[in-house]
Amino acid sequence: RKAAELYRQGLSQRIFITNDGEQAGWSKADQRNPRFYELEIRELIANGVDPGAISVLPGEVAGTDHEAMQMAAEIDARPIGSLMIVTSPYHTRRALRTFEKILAGRGVEIGIEHAPVNDRTPRPETWWLRVRGWQTVGGEWMKSIVYWVLY
Repeated sequence: RKAAELYRQGLSQRIFITNDGEQAGWSKADQRNPRFYELEIRELIANGVDPGAISVLPGEVAGTDHEAMQMAAEIDARPIGSLMIVTSPYHTRRALRTFEKILAGRGVEIGIEHAPVNDRTPRPETWWLRVRGWQTVGGEWMKSIVYWVLY
């Protein structure tokens, strides 16, 4: 929804999506388990994004670094001047650092926005009181350490 909001505000003209290869639960309407990126496309369109403005980057990704590498390949093929990354609130630092390192030297201005905190995202003031908070925030801390070393 955040990406669609930025699009509707005229802050982006194109939205790039990656495919993590994961499937959602059973859809009666589709009579299959749709991939999450397909659901993202539907959500973007339902929130006012022109289908022609949505691009799914080729291949599957296994993490933030793969997403950045796919975006680098896209930029190498079709240069762009700026990129706004939209991610979860707890993922912003690692995502920004990873994209900055991998896209370095390509002349791309990089910004970052996060989706709003909601019922699926631990609240900043109470994340440590719940198992889900430790999984989300603690997991992100561990991943950040690895990414800081690698990137």
